[in-house]
Amino acid sequence: MTIGFAYDDEALEPGVLDDEFDIEEEPDRWLRFDCIGSRDSWRNMADFATRISDPDLRNRLERAIEGRGAFRRFRDAVHEAGVSQRWYAFSTDRKFGRAREFLVRQGIRPT
Repeated sequence: MTIGFAYDDEALEPGVLDDEFDIEEEPDRWLRFDCIGSRDSWRNMADFATRISDPDLRNRLERAIEGRGAFRRFRDAVHEAGVSQRWYAFSTDRKFGRAREFLVRQGIRPT
């Protein structure tokens, strides 16, 4: 069984992990998984808001994601409401889901 690891762009900057691997030396060994775009991030916020059972909070979150500044307003709203841990867990789960889907499309079975 092959085990893989994920590294973000910061870890791949010159000098950070040079002792561990050389992407240029073994390019077939690495897959690039780009960050999600703002549309997918916005969809995550909208989906999270629909899962909130408190109608007042749900309405605040839905209003927060309208128009310019949606990401900042949403972040502020989840922190003020005390649901930031739930939001970050939801968002992280969505990111892992996208990563798993990406690996499957590449013919790799995620575990």
